[in-house]
Amino acid sequence: MRTRFLLAALIILVMLCICGCVMAETSGDYEYSLNDDGTVTIIKYSGDTAELVLPTELDGHPVTAIGSEAFKECDDLVQVTIPGSVCIVGVSEFGAGRLNRDMAMGEGAFTRCDLLKSVILEEGVNEIEAYAFSGCKCLEEVVIPESVTRIGSGAFAHCGALTEIILPSSLTSIGNLAFYNCGGLTQIIIPEGVTDIAYEAFSCCENLTSVVLPNSLTSIGEAAFSKCKSLTQITIPEGVTSIGRSAFSDCGKLTGVTLPENVTEIGENAFPNREDFILTIAHNSDLAQYCRRNHILYTYPDTPGEVFSAVEGTSGDYSYEVFEDGALTITRYHGQAKTVEIPAELEGYPVVAIGDNAFGFNASGATKSQLLVSKITIPESVTEIGEKAFCNRYGLTSVTILPSVTAIGQDAFEGCSKLTLTVSKGSVAEQYAIDNNIPYTYAD
Repeated sequence: MRTRFLLAALIILVMLCICGCVMAETSGDYEYSLNDDGTVTIIKYSGDTAELVLPTELDGHPVTAIGSEAFKECDDLVQVTIPGSVCIVGVSEFGAGRLNRDMAMGEGAFTRCDLLKSVILEEGVNEIEAYAFSGCKCLEEVVIPESVTRIGSGAFAHCGALTEIILPSSLTSIGNLAFYNCGGLTQIIIPEGVTDIAYEAFSCCENLTSVVLPNSLTSIGEAAFSKCKSLTQITIPEGVTSIGRSAFSDCGKLTGVTLPENVTEIGENAFPNREDFILTIAHNSDLAQYCRRNHILYTYPDTPGEVFSAVEGTSGDYSYEVFEDGALTITRYHGQAKTVEIPAELEGYPVVAIGDNAFGFNASGATKSQLLVSKITIPESVTEIGEKAFCNRYGLTSVTILPSVTAIGQDAFEGCSKLTLTVSKGSVAEQYAIDNNIPYTYAD
């Protein structure tokens, strides 16, 4: 009996340690937890004050943090002043990984304080944690001191009444969804020191017309400014090397962007695909190929009045696009031959690329056309194979790829379960086969 009692007590003790359970103390309208260093974290507020100045101490202990949901749905709160002794606003259980936009309504120190209009953070506050003020639909004013270095994920998401916010020069990090769906926001200046605009950080800011990006910036994340329908212009700094997928998609008033030559990576649908949108690019084949692949009009800084686009055509079993340098991309194969040798030229133009889905099909049940072609040889003139170029060609058993091919798109051979690639040792095609678990053999 004694052994069972001791075992049960031990289990309870271990569970308490694992859960990190802490005994809460009460001081007036505040519940708090005592930290190991003698400071306290406010974990709950039960008052009904409209204009609240948070205490610097509770029961003689310095207040240094505000816990997750501590002031959640405090419907009487209109203005809050947070003293500089508080280093962290909104300790959250979430990390810095990708976050669901709906979560931005669910966590955070002051989440959904529906009447909150003004937030004043005093000098000394270092971090605004995830979702700290998300869903505060009446929030109009936020004063952020120069001591703040990080704004967490979703910190101000769904703050529709916020029309202006001045970010301090001390800021170095803006999290995912930080200002998501701030429909009233009209302009934003991102300070020097910030190197990355995170996932959907300013997405759905429908009235955002002006954005100033810092020279320190190197990366614009996925959908960072998507659906900013009032954005008319933006300057990409010279240091930017990466622009994520859908970064500026659905920006209906954006008619042009100049890309610096240092940009080496651009995600799918990063820019609008419209007849009135033009990218200005350096004389860089990678950027030109991106425009061609995504059917985006483009020009060069030294030819501002001349806009380049693809000329479409058909030759035999092939549809194609030709660009200003005479390079031809096959966009669709219409033939029914069992063995296909892709030509090195069409209509006198060199075939340099097999476009996205050029030979591919949807993943529906196999049709006669999908089963017809069994062997394809790609000519030496081709340097690029697009995404899903041959996907779901169920009858395909052999494709020969020469060392001239230096780029192969994602899922290029998806669904080709019978396929064996013929490649050269040390080639891009060999590495692609290895990375994608595709059987391969070496050319003689």
